[in-house]
Amino acid sequence: MAGELVKWSKIKSTDDKTETMLKIRNKQGELKDLYSRMDADRSLAQMDDYVMTDTKGKKVDGVINITMNNPAIDVYSIQSSLLTSIWQTKVISRKTEFKTHVIEQFLDDTDADSDDRLTARGEHTLKEWVCHHVCTRGFIGDRLLYLFDEAGKLYVCDYPLDMRNVAWDYSPFGLAWVAHTAYLSADQVRTEFPFANYNGQGSNIEVIDYWDNDANEIYVGGTLINQSKHLIGYPPFIIEKPSSGYMMRDKGYMKYEAESVLYLNRKLYNEWNRDISIEQTLNQQLIAPPYQKESGDLSGDPASYPHKTGGVTEVLKGEKYELLETKDVNQAHRLSSNVLNGALQRGGVNSIDLGNVGQPTSAVWITEQAEIRAKLLESRLKCLQNFYARRARMKIDMYIKGGYKADLGKTGLKTSYDIADLGDPSTYNIEYTIRSKSKKMEIANLAIAQGARGILPEKVILRDIMEADDPEGILEQLDYEKAEAADPVLFYYRKALSIAIKAENAVGIEKDALNLESMRLTAKGLMMAKSEQVQAQQGQLQAGSPQSMAKPNTNTLMPMLSQPLDNQGTALS
Repeated sequence: MAGELVKWSKIKSTDDKTETMLKIRNKQGELKDLYSRMDADRSLAQMDDYVMTDTKGKKVDGVINITMNNPAIDVYSIQSSLLTSIWQTKVISRKTEFKTHVIEQFLDDTDADSDDRLTARGEHTLKEWVCHHVCTRGFIGDRLLYLFDEAGKLYVCDYPLDMRNVAWDYSPFGLAWVAHTAYLSADQVRTEFPFANYNGQGSNIEVIDYWDNDANEIYVGGTLINQSKHLIGYPPFIIEKPSSGYMMRDKGYMKYEAESVLYLNRKLYNEWNRDISIEQTLNQQLIAPPYQKESGDLSGDPASYPHKTGGVTEVLKGEKYELLETKDVNQAHRLSSNVLNGALQRGGVNSIDLGNVGQPTSAVWITEQAEIRAKLLESRLKCLQNFYARRARMKIDMYIKGGYKADLGKTGLKTSYDIADLGDPSTYNIEYTIRSKSKKMEIANLAIAQGARGILPEKVILRDIMEADDPEGILEQLDYEKAEAADPVLFYYRKALSIAIKAENAVGIEKDALNLESMRLTAKGLMMAKSEQVQAQQGQLQAGSPQSMAKPNTNTLMPMLSQPLDNQGTALS
């Protein structure tokens, strides 16, 4: 088909197929420690049942094993923060005539087109996938292609990768090759790779999808079943990693690359499970504590257990049961529990995310808690921004190379794009901004900003304390509002202009309605201006001047500093 970058026709196999498989197996061996780390994190995040063992690794009998939910909470708290963040696509060019908004819309529409396909296949959207995997796996990846459906329509095909099943290597210019492993049934193989003419049977068949700069090879059960050329010029994959971990380069360093959100507490979770399991095992003994009794003959069967709630058990003389002394949870145990709990919070999510704040809080305290959260969040936000920026470049590059012209976007809201709409990619920059927002943090920032007014410039407060995306734009809007408050005529004129601009992009009845509204507002402003002119001539109008914007009172929201507490944790007046 014209415009296809991947030629799915089967071609003659080359002699290096054995070499390719050997290369993949060697790389999988190199990544074995990384895979093991990912497996351990998966077990924690999925809350696999904890089993207490002794110092030799043998299961301890008679223990009530408790599996705490701390790892899952840490994962899903950070994942939720990423998913609910504010995502913004921004194309920047120094050419004033360049229509950056068209490229931004193209990138958003191709995302929507891809998500429609993913959800139709029963998969999660790409955003949901990478937000989860950047927390649990660390590394995130995606295979990106433009394909044609049975009706000959172009669509965006993202294949999100579980990096636990990927082997890859780099050249000085980027990815040299990528091999993704899946375990499919024979029917799935035939569905996923209809061009491969696979006739085998069975389930859990190892399928390796290998790509390098100019070819795609499919291996089923270690045997090459298809080799196809492509014209993309590079492996169509995006692999990105957060800057979490230790970034060393000693032997075996890959095990510590791109750590998950669990890495600071990885060795503490099971100690917490052990601690709670000991407590619950001791608590169980309150229901049926151990006893001993005197006996002159140990050859007979022991007497029945004497426990009856609120009852009295009669025994023969000399056979009195005596309670075995069981020490309560001592000070050392309580101390270790407090130390563990504190360490888990310092290495995981904060008290705000956990929802266990039971005391009056301050803006400074919430800021400190946000800094705890940032250690896990910021590196992942940066990773996602880089991932989407590189993917955007790849989407544009492939679209231009294919010479495509297609309708793309969410079903029912598609837009037609030509390669001319995308211009020259070397003349513009693509940025993805992802900001995590917290209502509590916004309230705290407002309190801190109010305290800073009169000390710091408004621009600095907006940029550094309120963390506004566009402080200059906000200041300009505040100036507009001051001017409009001083002269209402300006409000009508500015509103009329805004609606007139909207009318340019509207059609039909909506366009007529917007134009009418704009004209009415203009007439209203003109009438008010003439009235003011008459009043000024008659000396009835006093000259106005822009007034300072009223400063909000944040005292009702949150104090700047924590109030002292009494012994019961109540704020002292």
